[in-house]
Amino acid sequence: MLRSNVCKTLFAAVVVTGSLTAMPAAHAAAGDKPPTCVKTKISENDDIISKEIAKVTNSCSTSKRVRVIWAAGNDGGCVTIAAGKSNSWRAPSAFASYDKTVMC
Repeated sequence: MLRSNVCKTLFAAVVVTGSLTAMPAAHAAAGDKPPTCVKTKISENDDIISKEIAKVTNSCSTSKRVRVIWAAGNDGGCVTIAAGKSNSWRAPSAFASYDKTVMC
């Protein structure tokens, strides 16, 4: 009986509020896509070991913590990029290619 009442109460809460979640988080969570003011530019490199370079530029008004994710390679470390600054990552191997930039 108690279980039935809990289910009914939960269902009523969902109907009234539209969901069980609270307010959305104010900050991006690790793994989220960065805001549009953070841009990644990929360039080719003549190095045999590392063929791509990912340059991430932060044009936001605040610092952002980001990392580069590589397909077929170890991901870049998480770094803080100050507003108006950039950071570059080299592909970890000749087989690695840029996948995405994420918040961390």
